[in-house]
Amino acid sequence: MALSPPIPQPKPKHNRGKPKAKDRGEITPEVAAEVKRRSGGCCEMCGLDRPTDRAWHLELAHLVGKGQCGRGDQPWNVAHLCSPSTNTGTCHNLIDHNRKTYREWVEQKIAELRELYNPADWPGYEEEESMQAEAIAKLKAEMEADTQNSYVQVIGEFLIGHIGQHPEVAEKILDNKKSIGKSLSAMEAAAKKKKQPNGTAMLTPAEGYGVVLNYFGIKGVPNVVVAPVVPVEPVTSPPPSAPAASESSTAVDFDVSFDDF
Repeated sequence: MALSPPIPQPKPKHNRGKPKAKDRGEITPEVAAEVKRRSGGCCEMCGLDRPTDRAWHLELAHLVGKGQCGRGDQPWNVAHLCSPSTNTGTCHNLIDHNRKTYREWVEQKIAELRELYNPADWPGYEEEESMQAEAIAKLKAEMEADTQNSYVQVIGEFLIGHIGQHPEVAEKILDNKKSIGKSLSAMEAAAKKKKQPNGTAMLTPAEGYGVVLNYFGIKGVPNVVVAPVVPVEPVTSPPPSAPAASESSTAVDFDVSFDDF
């Protein structure tokens, strides 16, 4: 008896509870209209209100880029800037290709724009708050599971503070493949590259936290009060104690020796 050919089955349609990052990054019509109204036809960075040989028009620009989970459904993350972004010297080009240089301006602009709006009026806010809470809960769970490891406590406090200052990074922290413990391995690898002849390895606070952010795929420079770093012997160096949480900065010596890990 001949078998009947298999009947092709349609692929199931999964109802995803949350849109993907790339979808959240798309600038919505409502945000586009609001940003254009707010700018009044002028660049929100330099104030340009007429075409030049470099800046031909205005474009909507993400202040936190889509690659860093920047949202397009929140008007405080979108600015009207002289463009095109491909032309050197336009404001859109500057924040896209010189983010380190203009990081402070971007952060100040976002803070300024947040003051103009009631977040609850914009649909992405509740989701962003939920993701922040989930990310902080994830970090705290790992900290509570390893209370004797001072490095886990220090890095956890730093990341919680960083989420408070940069809510968009919560999605990066929620990556199931990433953890505080694994970020320590990234720090160890970075420290080994700086190993001294006497076996001492050091990372300054800025370097240590920078490695952590890079491990989680977070761009930018950590807001850290850099304390002096004193070389230590690998065996006798105690791990640092966790600092008190701070809204604006974190200070801890990252004197790293291989036995600390």
